[in-house]
Amino acid sequence: MSDILDKRAEWHSQCRVKLLGEDNSNTIADTTLDFWSDLAERLIKAKATDWATLLTAGGNDKEYLIDATISMLCAMYVTPLKNQMATDIKVGEIAVKKELDFDSMELDFYGEVEFLLGKISTYTMTTITRVGKITNTEIFEAIEN
Repeated sequence: MSDILDKRAEWHSQCRVKLLGEDNSNTIADTTLDFWSDLAERLIKAKATDWATLLTAGGNDKEYLIDATISMLCAMYVTPLKNQMATDIKVGEIAVKKELDFDSMELDFYGEVEFLLGKISTYTMTTITRVGKITNTEIFEAIEN
């Protein structure tokens, strides 16, 4: 049982909509999200140490905390989602390549976590460190110099 996420009845659906654009429990089951929820909550609790007070006080701060936790879970689930989703769709004899920028999606979710935590009235800003996407061009430019 989670301390933060269980304060919102439809948090599983909200995660799926953020990740997939639809509430499809066949692609991401509740049990899969539950698996990741404990770590997401521990990371948020480490950043917002007054989390218990925020939950009992209610109001916007409580909602921002819950939303930040959902965004943290989504950020953490991007890599497994990338591995789970097929990037090629074959329709008859025609193969269609789906171009999804999972790295940008992950960075966007981490940015959302920081934004939402920053909206909490008692929160002092610290950052989650995540190395950004490095393109092949940047690697070769560094080698050449």
